Amino acid sequence: MFLVIAVGTGAAVVAIAVVACRRILITKDLSSRVYYDLIPSMGFEPKFEDIHRFALQLTRTRPAGSGLRPRRSASVRVRIGTDEAGVLAYGISGPRRAGSILRHPTYGRVEIRELSDERVAE
Repeated sequence: MFLVIAVGTGAAVVAIAVVACRRILITKDLSSRVYYDLIPSMGFEPKFEDIHRFALQLTRTRPAGSGLRPRRSASVRVRIGTDEAGVLAYGISGPRRAGSILRHPTYGRVEIRELSDERVAE
């Protein structure tokens, strides 16, 4: 009987530790995301191959052995909206460790600008 209680208590302690580690990783990852604006030129007209290459590039941001890191903190997010002038605006964000992949120019006629912390808060 004592052995069953000890094993059950040990399993509960391990489960609580795993949940606590996941929560810490989520908070850390979400607080250290990078944000970029994608600004197309006036004559921007992507080909299917360009779009496919960009999609493949985004798949490289998720590490193969992410372990305890949940998908929501390791994911890449694409934002589509309008800016102050009503012009279509694109944005992309992801974990800081994927920043080099996210800012890599996939499209030839698109400028990539990193957003400051103040602009992200807006």
